[in-house]
Amino acid sequence: MKHSHRKLSVIQLVPALALLLAGCEMHFTLPQQFSAPTSQSEFDQQTGYQLPYAIHLPNSYTGWQPNELNQFVYDASSQSYYVNNIELNNKQVDSWGSRFKIASADWTHEFGFSKAHDTPEQSKFGISEAGSIVHLQHIFYASDMYFELPHNTKARYLHARFKVLENSATPTALLSVTLSAEKKALTQ
Repeated sequence: MKHSHRKLSVIQLVPALALLLAGCEMHFTLPQQFSAPTSQSEFDQQTGYQLPYAIHLPNSYTGWQPNELNQFVYDASSQSYYVNNIELNNKQVDSWGSRFKIASADWTHEFGFSKAHDTPEQSKFGISEAGSIVHLQHIFYASDMYFELPHNTKARYLHARFKVLENSATPTALLSVTLSAEKKALTQ
């Protein structure tokens, strides 16, 4: 009699776990418009625009103040911005996890996946060994963008390219993030 009671519990537990895991999968996935696959070739072929203000990548490694270590440089030949050599082995400035923002020096212009105060999972993405490209939107008071590195990666540096896709006050953009074990040249 006891044995059949255990079987019933397991039978009831399996569908409940499946629903829970399905819910987690949806919860940890970016909305499709932000995570739709974009190749490096598509990134490179997009027309890019220069912003009328400086743009930075404040982060949990170089600090949250926009500064020369996290300032994007505009490259007219690729119509994109870049910042290289964010050192991932540096001690993080806080204990909230690996993350960054894309913002103007005065924080009036920010780019991201969602507004601040959304859950971190709504602004989390993984960076593959080959790199990752994500879609961003101009958002007032954007949430931090949390990122996860590949398991057992030997990467020590993060490099970002940022391409503004419209010449407007609230443009969309693409962000290409790559990793390396060695420093890149400071130019793109």
